[in-house]
Amino acid sequence: MDSTRAEFIIDKIAKLPHPRSEKRKEPGIMSTLLTGAAGTAKTSIILMYTSKFDKELMLMKRINFSSATTPYNFQESIESEVERKQGRTFVPPGGKKMTVFLDDMSMPFVNAWGDQITLEIVRQLIDHKGFYFLSKDDRGYFRNIEGLQYLGAMNHPGGGRNDIPHRLKR
Repeated sequence: MDSTRAEFIIDKIAKLPHPRSEKRKEPGIMSTLLTGAAGTAKTSIILMYTSKFDKELMLMKRINFSSATTPYNFQESIESEVERKQGRTFVPPGGKKMTVFLDDMSMPFVNAWGDQITLEIVRQLIDHKGFYFLSKDDRGYFRNIEGLQYLGAMNHPGGGRNDIPHRLKR
């Protein structure tokens, strides 16, 4: 019963109309973050929700975070799933949309300054719909990535577990 309830709420949030930019009248999509204690079926709920997608319209990419996940690992995971549309714009293959499931989001390493640089590139991708090229020849150019929506899961912060940056939560 709880899983069905959570799936329903995730679906309603994902379908909310959300203007990404009032000035450009650009539509956005709502992302969902499930938080809970270990063993509360966060991952299972999201996997059940994504298993109901029409495979002809929606792809799914699951990224598991750990303390060893680097920004480069994350960026390569996303780049491997998209193809060039035109110029510096990339989209999921076949004209489909893609849901990116970010599992264990609170796991990336916190550096000496209290930053989680891996989660900053996640925030950049969600906020700015892309990130910068990492290859030496193209460094400094922005790579636009369209057609993605995001689902996340993490443990409650505290008790030795990391919190995620407030800018990512918003």
